[in-house]
Order: sequence, then C-alpha cells, then structure tokens
Amino acid sequence: MKRRDFISNLGCMGAGAFVPASPASIPVVHKNEQNAPGNYTGEDAFMLSVKVIKEGTQFCNPKPLITFSSDYWYFDAATDNHGDFYGENQKEVYFNIRSKGADFQPATVKVHMPGAKAMRVLVGYTDVPFEQKNDMVIFHLVDDRSRGQLMQLSYQSPWGGYPIAFIHNWDIRKAREYALEDFPKIKFAAVHNYLLAAQEVLRQMGNMGPGSPRPFRGDIVLMGSEAAATRGHMDYPPHVHIMHYEFDKEINGEKEWKSRLVPHFYMDSSGNINENKYEVIVGKGERSKIFGVNETVKFSDSDDKPILDLTVGQKGMLLLRLHDGRKYSLQPDPEKGAASAVYGYLNNKKICRAEVKDYPDMGIFRIRLDMLDNDKIIKTLHDGYLYDPFVARKYRALYQE
Repeated sequence: MKRRDFISNLGCMGAGAFVPASPASIPVVHKNEQNAPGNYTGEDAFMLSVKVIKEGTQFCNPKPLITFSSDYWYFDAATDNHGDFYGENQKEVYFNIRSKGADFQPATVKVHMPGAKAMRVLVGYTDVPFEQKNDMVIFHLVDDRSRGQLMQLSYQSPWGGYPIAFIHNWDIRKAREYALEDFPKIKFAAVHNYLLAAQEVLRQMGNMGPGSPRPFRGDIVLMGSEAAATRGHMDYPPHVHIMHYEFDKEINGEKEWKSRLVPHFYMDSSGNINENKYEVIVGKGERSKIFGVNETVKFSDSDDKPILDLTVGQKGMLLLRLHDGRKYSLQPDPEKGAASAVYGYLNNKKICRAEVKDYPDMGIFRIRLDMLDNDKIIKTLHDGYLYDPFVARKYRALYQE
C-alpha cells in the first residue's frame, strides 16, 4: 500500500465570524499545560474536542465558519486565554469548544465548509451522526470529554516492562514551528525506536518496575513527542521522554506530585540523540538545564533514593547507569541510523534490537523486537496494532510473522 504524503497549511477559525489568516498562519495554543485541552480540571467549565473529517484533501475557501445553537458553548478565538486548539488541514477541520458551566448541555453545531464534503464527525472519541446541506455540516454535541485531538496510544509489550505512550504524528497535522519547515520524519522514526529499546532495556535490568519489588518510589515514564501541539505546549524539536513520575496519595480526588523529572533528549538531523534539556517540574534539582555529551542527569526519588543515571554519549548513545554499577545503553543502528533501529546494550554486549514502523495516514503500527546475545537472535517479538488515523483508538492487534 502506497503512503500518501501531504504538506500542511493550517488556517485559523473563529466562532460566529471568520478570522482572517495569513498564508503562514498556524494554530495558536496555550503554553500552560495545566490549562491545555484535555485536562478539563476547571470547576466551572470543560472542553469538548470536535473534528470534521473531509472526504477529499482540499482546503475550504474561504476558511470554515463555526456557530452554535446555544450560547452555553463558545469557541474563543483569543486562544491565549483558554488553551483552545483549532485549525484546518487537508483532511480535517478541528477545534475545541468550551462550556460556560460544569454540566453538559445539548446543542447543535454548524460548520460552514465551502467546497468540502464531510466524511465523519467526531466529538471526543465518539462518531456522531451529521447532516450536510450544501456547504453546511450540522450535528449535535455529545458528552464525550476525551482528548480527541491527541493521537497518543499506550503500548504494552507482551514481554512486560513499562508501557510506552506512542504519539502518531501525521505530517498534515504539523503545527507552529513544525509547520514552518519540512516534516522531520527521520527524527520521529528514531523517537519510536529509542522508546521501544528503552522499554526492553529497563525490563531486562530487573527490579525497575512497574510494580514491586523496586528500590525507589514512583515510575519511569516513556513518551514520544507531538507535532500537532494539541496538549497546549509545543513539543519542538522531536525528542524522547524517559521521565520519572511520583505521586503522593490522592487528596480530594486529585493526585499530588512528589517528583516530575523530565528529560528531553533532542537529536541531530540523522536522528541521533545529542542533547538533553532537563527540567525538574516537581522535585529536587535545578529547574532547567541543558546537558550535552558526557554530562549526566541523576534520577532520584523524593526520598533521595537513586534510580538511574542518564548520560548522552557519542554517536547517538544514551547511557543508562544503575547505582550498582551496571551500565546499559541505547545505540543507533551503526549502518542505517536510529530511524532504522536502535540497539540495547549491557556494557559492550548487545541485548536487544528495536524497530518500529508507523504509517499514521493509514493507521498501521508495526513493531519488531529482537532479544539478542550479541549478534545471535534469541527470540523475536512481532507486534503492533491497527488504529483509527483520525482519533487515538485501536481497532485490533496486528501481528506480523
């Protein structure tokens, strides 16, 4: 099956009135993650994400116009105030709307889409019925508060270990800084491979979680980065997250952070990790610092118990050192680079090879993981899934023999 490659050209929309946009305009989102779409933590208001999927690949001309049958719902073009997320690409008209209270109230939405026909309408993760009259798409809201714009799915290896939050980045959705340059597909491919290799290396370390026993509090969190900026901040440029999260007991239904240590492992043009922008959002240490090659970040929990040392090495190596002296590392394929595959090592011995293939325009995600004894394959995992290209929902598991 041949992949389709598109170039993004995102435009802006307003509620009840067209907002002029320059040819280079791109969606604006709130920079405060706590107020970002999908968190919905306010006492008096919440967001619904809405997406109208087009049959073809054309842009509307003029740009789409959105209206509501009730003033209980609004779409605020002054996005810096509310963290709204909106725009248009070749396949989607997408926007988040906000309530004026804590309860859901039914309403009809009309989206004027000149020159385009709708194929689907999504509110959160829910497909809703719609009617199209000429250029007008009409549908009713439903109470689905899921993060419908975020294309993130959790992958749990059948071999065990920590889950990975894979983000499926389709180039048509690139926003802000990403919209101003060629889509960095090599780097995003490398992100997937580093994450899969990290999952397996952490599993082979033993006593690192998830679950017990382990000598520290909290969990290691593995996550990719996003080109669409739907979460209220810009994941730019592409990077790998290998983080530490620790919560205290829930207070009034909410978790209290004890530690939130967030490395951002950035890459060169070939997808090799070469820098770590480290942020201590909650916990001990400098708030933010850039770590270069051969500089080490030391993970410890809220009780100062050591977890892991992370050091960016030469040629894309990421060294993971335990306090007992064991040295693991993630290293790019020496011939084809990290976008092709990433190896896991214990000292100088190869212990795994990770290879991920993602086709976000078709919703196909394939994984090959080899457990190695140097160059000898001990066993191989072929895994993956089929997913909806327009909302983060798995259809079924995908096994490739």
